[in-house]
Amino acid sequence: MTGGADRHWSLTSQAFEKLLATLDADRELAGAKYENIRHKLLKFFQWRGCQSAAEYADRTIDRVARRLEEGEQLRAHDPYRYFHGVALNVWREHAREPEAVPLVEQAIQPMVKAENEAERLENERRLECLEECLRRLPPESRQLLAGYHHGVRRAKIRARENLAAALQIPLNALRIRVHRLRASVAECVRSCIGRGIAE
Repeated sequence: MTGGADRHWSLTSQAFEKLLATLDADRELAGAKYENIRHKLLKFFQWRGCQSAAEYADRTIDRVARRLEEGEQLRAHDPYRYFHGVALNVWREHAREPEAVPLVEQAIQPMVKAENEAERLENERRLECLEECLRRLPPESRQLLAGYHHGVRRAKIRARENLAAALQIPLNALRIRVHRLRASVAECVRSCIGRGIAE
C-alpha cells in the first residue's frame, strides 16, 4: 500500500475500535497494548532519524487499522510484529518523500499543491469543510486538539504530558481520546465534501 492511497482514507472511530478489540477483548488491556505498540513504533522511527516519529507511528497504526477494517487479521502471536512490518513500508516511503505534515492534517485529507483548477476548487472545498467541522466541535474538544498538537519534538511531548495531567487521565487514554476525536472530524469532513458533490 502506498502513501498516496493513505491520503484517500482516514481513520474512523469504528476502525479504531476494531483495532483495539483486535489487540484484546479487555478494553483496559487493549489500551495498554496499544500504548506499548505505539511506544515501540516511536523508537523504531526515532532510531532511523525521522524527525516526525510520532506522526509516522500514527500513520503506521492508521494503516494497520485500515487493513483490519478491510478484513485482514493479525495472525502473529505478538501483534507488534505485524505493525513492525507495516512500519518498514512506511519508513521506505518516508525515505522517498519530504518530512510529512502532522497527522492531524493528514487524517482530514489536507490541502495539497493544486496542479489544475479542479484540484484548487477541491482543496478550497476541503478547507471550508474542515473549518466548518472544527466550528461544530465543543470548545473543550477544539482546545484538546490544539493542545495535543502544540509544539514540536520535546516541547510537544511535554505539552501532551501536561495535558494528560490537567485532565487527570493516563497519557495513553489521552491519545485514544484524541484519536477518536480526530476520526470524528475526518468523518465530518468526508460527509461535508459529499454534500458538496451532491449539490
